[in-house]
Amino acid sequence: PKAKPKPQPKRQAPKAGVSRTFTEPTPARPCCGGRRRRRGSSSRARRRRAVCLEEAMGAFRRALGLALLLALPVTGLRVRPWRSNGGGVSRRRGTESGDRWPGGGDDLLRELLPEIPELDFPVTRARPPPQRPSGAALDDTMPSSDLAAPERRIWIVTTASLPWMTGTAVNPLLRAAHLTSSRRGDGKITLMVPFLDRKDQKRVFPGGRVFEDEAAQEAYLRTWLRDTADLKSAAETLDIRWYPARYHPDYGSIFPMGDIIQLVPDAEADICVLEEPEHLNWYRFSGPSWKSKFQHVVGVMHTNYLVYSVGEAAGRVKAALLLYINQWMCRAYCDRIIKLSSVLQDYALEKEIVCNVHGVRQDFIDIGEGVARRLSHQRAQQQQQQQQQQQQQQQQQPEQQLLLQNVTAAAAAPTAPARHQRFESYTNFTVARHRVRALLSNLSQTALPALASLRDDAAAASPPSTIASP
Repeated sequence: PKAKPKPQPKRQAPKAGVSRTFTEPTPARPCCGGRRRRRGSSSRARRRRAVCLEEAMGAFRRALGLALLLALPVTGLRVRPWRSNGGGVSRRRGTESGDRWPGGGDDLLRELLPEIPELDFPVTRARPPPQRPSGAALDDTMPSSDLAAPERRIWIVTTASLPWMTGTAVNPLLRAAHLTSSRRGDGKITLMVPFLDRKDQKRVFPGGRVFEDEAAQEAYLRTWLRDTADLKSAAETLDIRWYPARYHPDYGSIFPMGDIIQLVPDAEADICVLEEPEHLNWYRFSGPSWKSKFQHVVGVMHTNYLVYSVGEAAGRVKAALLLYINQWMCRAYCDRIIKLSSVLQDYALEKEIVCNVHGVRQDFIDIGEGVARRLSHQRAQQQQQQQQQQQQQQQQQPEQQLLLQNVTAAAAAPTAPARHQRFESYTNFTVARHRVRALLSNLSQTALPALASLRDDAAAASPPSTIASP
């Protein structure tokens, strides 16, 4: 026979003042490791993880693609644009085996950078290093880097233009203008500045100013040189060229749209001054290098971009990468590097120097002279006030000395005890009272008889008065 189930004990209410604990039956354990989960939470988490993974992979691909893109000019590789053919993408391939990227690297780049064309070995090679003349000392200027020669043609390429009053817009313009004023002979100075579209002009230029074309903005630059900078000859003779560019609001900077080097004629490519060479080459279009185009390239470093990068998200990582990218760009494209301040990072110790090549504008000198005149006038007023105070003190000094002497004498005089002082005052008062009494008694004895006699004489001299009877 089946065993009868044991009866469960009945729960009784605890008595007053007595607490009893009853053990609840343990529930069955859930199927996922003791953790309860809601419906749909696993699929949502999987989707979230997939999205995060996709974003991470996209960031990795962009970073790797940027690194490879920056490596192209340094390694001497050249990029050719892709050509679309019937909706598909076809690439131009060289006929020789050495023209393709070795090891199938072009396929990897195509997967990582779908918008970057294929890589081929370049046609143009970098120029050989300049040879020092025989017998020349180490401190002597090389002929290729002699900027003082009047027949040299100098190109100054910058990243901003007026009316945006920033350092890379004002200083290169003044540098080009001064070089033009002192240039004689066949030499020529050309300033190359960016030209923005209407949308970017409204963002960058103060007051939302807009120029319809390059000629209108060039007229503004020449007017500013003539009226504000007082460089009338340079305003007429300076050669100004333009290159298309766009303003990037996230970086607050202007970047060129295309290859700037192709805009320079080969006959005029002599010396180039790059204002912020790292900025100009961050997103550089592939093509011939600056060194292969010009005989001598000078880079002027303006901005400490590491400080800006630290303030962004993941700034420490960006600053570390940007440090080496800037060094990479400057070593690859500059023969000489001029830093405006030693605060800037080290770019290439064997090439760089710290020098204030901007100089000082006359406006700042005028402001300084005005401040000096105002300070000298204030100093003269202060000296005059001090002299007046000294004269007043000298006039008041005798009176103060006399008062001081009296106070000193009174303080130094011997003082009698208070009891003797009271006795002396009482004695003096008594003597004075007796003297007054004696004087009054004398007056009464001498003056009263005289007054009586005078009264009698007056009565005798006057006629008797008559009274009429009624």
